[in-house]
Amino acid sequence: MKLILVTLFFAALGVQFDVKTEGISVIKSGEVLKEWNPDYNSGSACHPVPQVHEGEGMNYRDFTFINTENTSLRINNLKVDADNQSILIPDFTGLDNENFGPRESKTVKLNYYCTGEPGWSVVHISFTISSDTDKNYEMKFVKICDSSNISNFDWSMMILLIIAIIVVGFSAWSAKIVRVLPNMPEDANELQTIHAVLFIACGSIFLIVLFLFKSYLENILTAIICAASIGAITFVLDFLFESWRWESAWTFPYIGEVKQKTLALVSVSTTIILFYLFTRNWILNNIIGICYTFMVIKSVKISNFKIGALLLGLAFFYDIFWVFLSEKVFGANVMVTVATGLDLPLKIQCPHIQPLPIQKTCGMIGLGDLALPGLLIAYASRLDHIYQSNYLRTMMVCYAIALFMCTFVLAVFHAAQPALLYISPMLIFGMLIQAVMRKELPKVWEGRRPTTNLLHTEVALQEFRA
Repeated sequence: MKLILVTLFFAALGVQFDVKTEGISVIKSGEVLKEWNPDYNSGSACHPVPQVHEGEGMNYRDFTFINTENTSLRINNLKVDADNQSILIPDFTGLDNENFGPRESKTVKLNYYCTGEPGWSVVHISFTISSDTDKNYEMKFVKICDSSNISNFDWSMMILLIIAIIVVGFSAWSAKIVRVLPNMPEDANELQTIHAVLFIACGSIFLIVLFLFKSYLENILTAIICAASIGAITFVLDFLFESWRWESAWTFPYIGEVKQKTLALVSVSTTIILFYLFTRNWILNNIIGICYTFMVIKSVKISNFKIGALLLGLAFFYDIFWVFLSEKVFGANVMVTVATGLDLPLKIQCPHIQPLPIQKTCGMIGLGDLALPGLLIAYASRLDHIYQSNYLRTMMVCYAIALFMCTFVLAVFHAAQPALLYISPMLIFGMLIQAVMRKELPKVWEGRRPTTNLLHTEVALQEFRA
């Protein structure tokens, strides 16, 4: 009886063999890895299925078949074809109808040639492994033949830039009077020098931890981000419906009195987060990201130019290292790996408009590229509110120019670009130049109060201190 059960157990395991190409696993323990057998019609916008694609320049690929069983295997019906005529595949026999002894491995070279037609094609490899039973296998990958017709510029990036400019501009304009969070002192949200330094230091540590332990922390981080997202959406809804008078309240044990308006807003926020968790919809992702950005710019205060310049200056070098130099230290681009690997509302996304070899991909811009510059732009907005100047308009022009410069370089070199590399210098020098031209550099630099009476300006908080 035991012998029968053991036999059935190993039969249930199926054929045990491996396939590798260029040292990369394709089939492991008799199962095709998901990226080598994707359903290209599945997935959703901004959530493409895992898949393999090969660029231009190669016209062959070696596949090594490894028999890991103690019995012989046989490969039958080995076929290779492509979806369209951009790839020519010669008659292919390779290992067809060949036996593999126990623990034996054999390598076959798959040749393919681009016909000169622009575009790409999906290459299909199918075969049957015969042992006690037959099992069919299929492997697929995208071969790019000619990328000359694939433009490095995509209109989705323009949509992202417009969204960023509108969100940052509106948030900064709204932050001319800082909104302090409930039950907190007036200066609780004021950013100090130590905060700017710690933000960059903690951000770097956080990136390293996510890069090394993302698979272990993803669920915990998702729970934290979603809980915070409820607060961010509620914050925005409360701002939008500030004039909505609903003073009725309910009393709860251990909590106390809670306004019905607050409960209604929290319920709406929670519903949005639940829909996002179940769908991972890119539009809901953007709504949450925009709410985060607005909350940060509206509630965190920079009270002088020195701290704003320090924060953006440190962020400038932070982005340069983690985008351009981290690969030399960690073996991979840490910023890009974390940004593309985390499916969380920490970025604004827009589906690519032009057809691409990898379908359903999206362009993205990180929330840090909105929120951090937004803090200094909000400071400019408060300057305008007190001095009746036009710093906000100048800063928004500088911000827009920096984003378009980043997009231009991205389109030309087709490589990830740290947006703060362009944003930080533009904002810092743009505000400095205008302050010098207006002969207001001391009060902009130190955030000093003017000598005239400020009562008529209706400043709710003490924005500037002598």
